[in-house]
Amino acid sequence: MKRLLYILGAIIFLSSCDRSNEVELVIGEPSERISDTLARVQSTLIGAPNGWVAYTTTERNGGYGFYFNFQEDNKLQMVADLTNASATEIKESTYRVRQIMAATLVFDTYTYLTMLQDPDPGSFGGTAGQGMGSDVEYEYQRMTSDSMFFTGRRFKKELVLVKATSAQQQSYMGGEYLSAINKFREFFANTPNPYIPLDGLRYALTSNHNNKAISITALNNGDVLQSVEKFYYTLQGAAPTHTLVSGDLRVKNLFFQGNDLYATLYTGENIKVESSSTPILPLHLTMGIGYVGIRSPWLTYFQGTSPKGLDILKRYHDGIVTYATGYVLNYGYLDISWNVNNRRITIAGYSSNDGGVNNFWATNVVYDYELDNETGVYTLTFRSGPSGGYTARVLDQLMTFLNSSRIRLDYYVSGGDLYGQIIGVDDTDVVMTFQLR
Repeated sequence: MKRLLYILGAIIFLSSCDRSNEVELVIGEPSERISDTLARVQSTLIGAPNGWVAYTTTERNGGYGFYFNFQEDNKLQMVADLTNASATEIKESTYRVRQIMAATLVFDTYTYLTMLQDPDPGSFGGTAGQGMGSDVEYEYQRMTSDSMFFTGRRFKKELVLVKATSAQQQSYMGGEYLSAINKFREFFANTPNPYIPLDGLRYALTSNHNNKAISITALNNGDVLQSVEKFYYTLQGAAPTHTLVSGDLRVKNLFFQGNDLYATLYTGENIKVESSSTPILPLHLTMGIGYVGIRSPWLTYFQGTSPKGLDILKRYHDGIVTYATGYVLNYGYLDISWNVNNRRITIAGYSSNDGGVNNFWATNVVYDYELDNETGVYTLTFRSGPSGGYTARVLDQLMTFLNSSRIRLDYYVSGGDLYGQIIGVDDTDVVMTFQLR
């Protein structure tokens, strides 16, 4: 019996020894792999002789372009397309490659990338507490011969780095990024109704520089073909963060040859962007994408406005001084903005007591909407407001109209300039002409 117990004890002892050896191997191998990954990521970042062209997105608006130059002493130089200053002024900061849950690239001092997550919306925008919804810690995913791919730890947005050429490095470091950005913006400001022709269709091309969104839209036998993507600026033009796909048109990027803008298709074909003397699409299909919204400037009433529409606008402008509040106001304007993602329209009544030099207050009224793409008719549902500011009292006639009538949009041409109109569907006596913005 004792002999049997000795044998069993020996078996248990030997088994436990074997398992111990296996555990040591399992623990040791991942540690070595992690160390190798950290070293490989670090050496690849600093091993690009001309730095990296990069882009990322945020929870809110837009894609954002960067140039990074990583150095051995954990120093970093960058420029970015966030502002005019960030596109020209080289920002020096620090970075680390460290193990958190995985090999992670950490931007550990304030950079242009940090601006996107600044909790103070006054720094760049977004919401209090999270800014635009971006990261400064990015987990490594994979690499190719010329690219590296990371994912933000919190918001899961991709950060893509592509090795820069010597010419690109000189352009970014020499302040040429802003010139490229301005050229792209000026093209859309000065080119009426740009479009990409393909297979007998004209795909309207719109670029919203405030929201950093680009779209292609066409009508095909009554069907709306549309694609909207976030974009970032490049030295050649701009690129969507994902391929723009609308019908048979698949656009990878936009670039200039001289002063002509071309679209590079998924097939590798380059198609010149053309211009039309008349709008390619009805206004309701571009509002909130190509145009942010419409504006009624201070004491300005445009042709095409009906008598009842004029009463509504005058109630606002004249009433800022006379009826708004007991506060002394002497300037203001009216903005109506479209949020196509959330399908909301926001009316912002701005007012000022110093002629709009420094002080502005906004009273906001928000509507949800449903849009019939075929007829262009908006059905509005009151959501909230009027809140904030001092103009609630003089927004009353506009709200009464919107609460009781569906609306549609249309273009209006006066003196060679293009405007946008709100037209009552149920109350046909109301027509108001606005600036497009």
